[in-house]
Amino acid sequence: NTSVKTLINCGFGAVIIDHIIGSYVHAFIKRDFDIKTNIKGFFIKIFLIVCVAFLGRGIEHILGDESDLGKYVGVMLRLMVFIYPAGSALMNCSLLTGGKFPPIGFLEKLKRFNENLNINEIVQKDNNN
Repeated sequence: NTSVKTLINCGFGAVIIDHIIGSYVHAFIKRDFDIKTNIKGFFIKIFLIVCVAFLGRGIEHILGDESDLGKYVGVMLRLMVFIYPAGSALMNCSLLTGGKFPPIGFLEKLKRFNENLNINEIVQKDNNN
């Protein structure tokens, strides 16, 4: 079972990567960089990751770590904590590469997963691609 500390560390790593790439994108591609907005966004992401990680672990514990529902909710919450900053970093990578990496199809799957929390959006083969 993933500890809250490990989850937060992974989330922090993703926030740092997102912050570096996002700062570059906003400064040199979008040309809308603002230091106040940049710092505020960084601390909001850190704060939300810590909050959701602890709250999620609490929900998982209440449901029962060994129950199917507890395991499912735990996986979804861990994915949410990581995908929030990682998804932003991946979008920034896409902007940096003009949509070449990561592929737009993957980002669309990630977006659909964020909308409905259906893991099949990520792992299921898309008939259109």
